Amino acid sequence: LNSTSHHNLSIDFGELIKHFRTVSTNDCHDYLINKQINDSMLVNGIYLSQYNQIVVSMYNLQNKELYGLQYIDQKGTKKFHPGSRLKNSYHIITNNNLPGKAVDLTLVGEGFATVASAVFAVSTINPQLKVNGIVMFSSCNLTSFIPFIGDEDVRLLVDNDCGNQINVGLDLAIRMQKIMSNKPNFKLVIPSLPSNASCDINDYFCYHQNTYGNGCEMVNRLILSTC
Repeated sequence: LNSTSHHNLSIDFGELIKHFRTVSTNDCHDYLINKQINDSMLVNGIYLSQYNQIVVSMYNLQNKELYGLQYIDQKGTKKFHPGSRLKNSYHIITNNNLPGKAVDLTLVGEGFATVASAVFAVSTINPQLKVNGIVMFSSCNLTSFIPFIGDEDVRLLVDNDCGNQINVGLDLAIRMQKIMSNKPNFKLVIPSLPSNASCDINDYFCYHQNTYGNGCEMVNRLILSTC
């Protein structure tokens, strides 16, 4: 996936994004601090608005055009810029190492922090792997990625909503796995916490990092144990 074009039929998001500045690891944004996202490869390609919101670009899976923007405030509240198109939109996070090497592993998830934590953990423990992370922004948009799954290993980072009466994240993931039954390279990564509270990969990472100092090791183990 290559996000290069900045055109939208209704709104010129490419022009709009010029008004924002790129995020650096020196930015003390509460969202990035709370999610423990502080590596340069993770903030590459995201921006900061004049209202101190994280701005995540949304590219179309088919034509790679910029189709929208997602804003995340310091408390983690998310909203889309008016006119953004959620369906078939994605944001890519990559470790950018080993230029020219084919992608070894693609990690697909709903939220920016979820995917960023997964890419960081696997890349830190396995620098020899070329890893792509795909942010799909919403559970209802996850299935849009199915037609673009190739021969590389793909892991779906499940939002485990076990604390809710209906586990929407896990139910959707199981349905996707059934659809992908002919693709043995597609597998689920399901995090869980000792409290049995709902969690995603970032929650799992932060719990182990804060409690034992081994967030990368545990996330990497969880992801690669499905291989």
